[in-house]
Amino acid sequence: MVEDTRPGLPLPTGFDIRVFADPKEEGIVGTAVEVDIPEGSYVISALSDRDYLGKFSVSWTDSTISPASALIESPVSMPGWEPFDKVYTPMLFEPTVITQDWQLPEGAGPFQGEVFFVLEPQCVPYTLEFVLEKEEMGWSTNYGLVHPAYSDSMN
Repeated sequence: MVEDTRPGLPLPTGFDIRVFADPKEEGIVGTAVEVDIPEGSYVISALSDRDYLGKFSVSWTDSTISPASALIESPVSMPGWEPFDKVYTPMLFEPTVITQDWQLPEGAGPFQGEVFFVLEPQCVPYTLEFVLEKEEMGWSTNYGLVHPAYSDSMN
């Protein structure tokens, strides 16, 4: 039975996302996104070469922020059968940490970002908004609660 995850309802058991800052050198900050994936679920990896709208992604409100390193998954995604296109593609099946370094514009921020992906096979899109900001003791992230990303037309 698939859990109902409309806004205001509980998330699937064992599902969560957290975002952390990892300072590198001047102007470059890494993000570490921890994704707890419920048993029996999967997420299409950002490393998939297929053009899935629901694969894992991190985006920024400030379009001048750009990747400063390759995206790394730990553990590494595994090939999984994507039933809609009937192909094998990289998927995240277990709790995974996704890291990437970002080139930031000058300043202390705040820089607003968003993690987005579709949790399969439930076919439910999720987002997590976060803010990266330089403070006296270094970089910090503030993030809200993960929530279904239903568009207005789906409400």
